[in-house]
Amino acid sequence: MVITEEAKIRDQHIGKFFNSQGNGEPKSPDFDKLPASAKLHIKSFKDANVENSVDVGCGAGDILLGLQETGIKMVYGVDLSPKSITMAKLRIEKFGKIDNAEFYEGSFVDMDSIQAESVSYHKTLCCHPDLELMLNQAINMNTRIIAITVPRRRIFVKLGLTICSGLLKIIRNKYRPHLHREEKIDSILSNSGYMKTVTKKYRIWQTSIYEKNLKST
Repeated sequence: MVITEEAKIRDQHIGKFFNSQGNGEPKSPDFDKLPASAKLHIKSFKDANVENSVDVGCGAGDILLGLQETGIKMVYGVDLSPKSITMAKLRIEKFGKIDNAEFYEGSFVDMDSIQAESVSYHKTLCCHPDLELMLNQAINMNTRIIAITVPRRRIFVKLGLTICSGLLKIIRNKYRPHLHREEKIDSILSNSGYMKTVTKKYRIWQTSIYEKNLKST
């Protein structure tokens, strides 16, 4: 997939915003303290018996380590933040299985070499303006199961994102969060043969699991 120069600049702003995640010493994973939404991603992939998985916007590698802990054979970490990729590598080297992990610094939609049975978008799609482009990358990989956690469209969530965007504009930061509609996510995936099998709502976030409807292929 060809990435435009405008998209590359936009992705650079996103990566720069999240670069702070890569600071400090690599911390030992505490799976009990993982957000319930992240645990649901990991459990869903385990229950589906997938052998490999991509974590889009992997940050410091919490989900990658959780996936390895459940026995998933190969994990791929993708992030726009160089520091996050560095930290994820360090943590996998120290606490996981580095031979069973690969890392990609850059845009997920530019990673044509990845083939994986499952894709995790954990609190990631809200960082990107082009929802369809992001989802189509997983669809084009013929991914079997997709886990998505996005902000709920509640009044206080909308207000918080509006305030966040305003503050970022004041400090001249070009990154902006996005509140994508659940209906659009459902439409894009259902039109490509995916069925929503699980939906779990939390106070701020909502997690949905989509599985490929093999009968329709």
